[in-house]
Amino acid sequence: MAEERVEEIIAVIKEVQEDSTVPKSIKLKLQKMVEILSENTDISIKVNKTLHELEMIDGDNNTDSFVRTQLMNIASMLENV
Repeated sequence: MAEERVEEIIAVIKEVQEDSTVPKSIKLKLQKMVEILSENTDISIKVNKTLHELEMIDGDNNTDSFVRTQLMNIASMLENV
């Protein structure tokens, strides 16, 4: 069940990555999040690491409001895993 949710989250992250309005620096951080979620470790560790990466992106001044909304949706999904 949790792994299925993680796969859904990865799909959402990849959708955000494909958006042409997302700055490259944020796309790189999103890619790191996908890599973390794809690791073969405990689900809680993956979620915590990914949430930490999201916090790092939130501090980025290049993030526009639409992208921030998408990232908050991802954070909400992660918190419900």
